[in-house]
Amino acid sequence: MLLVEIEKPENVTLAAWFSELRGWLDDNRCEPTIFAQANRLDRLIYRVSFDTAEQAQQFASRFSHYAGTVRSPTAGGDAPAEAETTSRAKAIA
Repeated sequence: MLLVEIEKPENVTLAAWFSELRGWLDDNRCEPTIFAQANRLDRLIYRVSFDTAEQAQQFASRFSHYAGTVRSPTAGGDAPAEAETTSRAKAIA
């Protein structure tokens, strides 16, 4: 499982942003097991989990303008481990 973290832009309503994300997930027949808000005080960040690296990378690439990053989860919890990333996204195998 891979987690993609993306940031909700301030200039888009939550409903419109979720609709955009849901449209992509539906079109690509992806059903994330996790779609949850991350605990960040200064930004609205969401974590979306994918079963395959390909799905995670495609999602992160499509929404890279929302600063998408792909990370492997830690073994002991659901918080992502720090991983090497590019300025936008890089799949972790």
